[in-house]
Amino acid sequence: MKRWNIKKAVRSCILAAAAAAGMAFAAQADQTVTLEVSPGQDITQAFNKVSKETSKAAGMTTIVIPPGSYNVDQLRVWGNTTVSMQDVTLTNIDGSHSMLRLGAKSTDWDEYNSGAGRGGYSPDFSNIHFRGGTWDNNNCKVSIMQIGHAQNMSFEGVTFKNVNTAHHMEFGGCQNIKISNCTFTGYSGNFGDPYNGEAIQFEVLSGVAKKHFDGYNPITDETPCNNVEISGCTFDGLKRGVGSHTAIANSYFTGFNIHDNTFRNITGYAISMMNYKDSAVYNNNITACGAGIICAASERSHANFYSSANGSNVRTSPMSLNCQIYNNMVSIDSGANGANYNNANYGIWIFGENLKQNTGTIPAGDWRASGVTVRNNQVTMNVAGGGIWLTGTKGVTVSGNTVTCNFQSKGKYGTGSGIRTEFSESDKITGNTVRNEKRDGAGKVMIGIYVFEKSVGTKVERNVIEGTGSDGIKVKDAKKITLQKNTIKEYGGYGINAAKKQLSKESGNKISGKKSKQKKLK
Repeated sequence: MKRWNIKKAVRSCILAAAAAAGMAFAAQADQTVTLEVSPGQDITQAFNKVSKETSKAAGMTTIVIPPGSYNVDQLRVWGNTTVSMQDVTLTNIDGSHSMLRLGAKSTDWDEYNSGAGRGGYSPDFSNIHFRGGTWDNNNCKVSIMQIGHAQNMSFEGVTFKNVNTAHHMEFGGCQNIKISNCTFTGYSGNFGDPYNGEAIQFEVLSGVAKKHFDGYNPITDETPCNNVEISGCTFDGLKRGVGSHTAIANSYFTGFNIHDNTFRNITGYAISMMNYKDSAVYNNNITACGAGIICAASERSHANFYSSANGSNVRTSPMSLNCQIYNNMVSIDSGANGANYNNANYGIWIFGENLKQNTGTIPAGDWRASGVTVRNNQVTMNVAGGGIWLTGTKGVTVSGNTVTCNFQSKGKYGTGSGIRTEFSESDKITGNTVRNEKRDGAGKVMIGIYVFEKSVGTKVERNVIEGTGSDGIKVKDAKKITLQKNTIKEYGGYGINAAKKQLSKESGNKISGKKSKQKKLK
């Protein structure tokens, strides 16, 4: 195959496509351009030249990379472009920057609009699609793709692999993103260090968080990520799966749908929804992961939750997040990739805080998680922790879930429970099944449902709890708790262990076991 003559070939391909369509280039609607490149080449210059030239055309351009393996430095794409890479492998040969970015950093971002950049969702970087192929980052310490201020992008059947202490994909201030049937694998670096390392990360654009995202001026306009669908993807052998661990007060990511994905061998969590609204996580299969799904309205370490420079930092009552977590299969272990998760192990954790004063980077306010439903999930805990864990919540519903505890080790915090709620108000825990399959070792202290730490108004109703190492239901340092029509059997401690003054109602509970241990209502 002849070598690629960039100037001549670009023009000939474009004119040929236009002629075949029976129209002049300027009037052309869509076109396809095939790179004339040979396997083993560095195709950076050829690709970038074609991508830039065709971006000026009307309609969509499909750039076809012929089957084979190629080297790349950093590829650049502009709007209205589809990149077709069937049976193609691209390998990073630089390592100082991402394998792909949108446009040129200087002219398209730093110098654009007299240096103001492209705020919001840029129409010039819209309608960009990737089909097939493998992006091999060659274990470089950069993200494979970093994408900012874009919209209407899709990734179908793409494999991303081999990053070192970085992300496979990173988005900041983007909307209308679809990632389907893709594979994310290959992470090198210290799996036990505090670095988060989500395979797909959605980042905030904040003036005090510049270290998190760079290269897409402005990176301080607080544009959120919205309308994202991740489906049918496989995440394997990674530090973390997908989501966010940073947030800006009252600036919510909205419209995320994460469904029908497979997560396995993940040292940390599979999915993190930090400051998300109107979103859903469903039909995912999570196995051999240090933690499962977190939905948080604040950030527990107070290190990555920032005050807004452009909006309100006031929150006098909890925001209804309107998030649904349902029909997921979650199995939690510890020690994936040779390292234990550096936080508590959990299946599903809903988290928020009501802060009376500024704490860390979080302004004072009611940042509790509200309006979240956790239903019909199957959670297996092979390491001690919270199967379904509510912290700092208000009006959260947990229903129809099955939690199976099979503690093989103590985990970071030693004890564990099927369902637990703390610092929470008016939650409903109803119609769930909690089973314990190991009553020795770490299972000796397993509690079925644990309501504690100043929780108020929790309703625990119509649950089935069986085989707990310790108490079936335990209430401690809480008030106005309802325990009604629960079935409790084969418990190691007490069927119900609570103080009468903590309960507003206790009735209709069926407890099978040693009579003297059925209830401890002091």
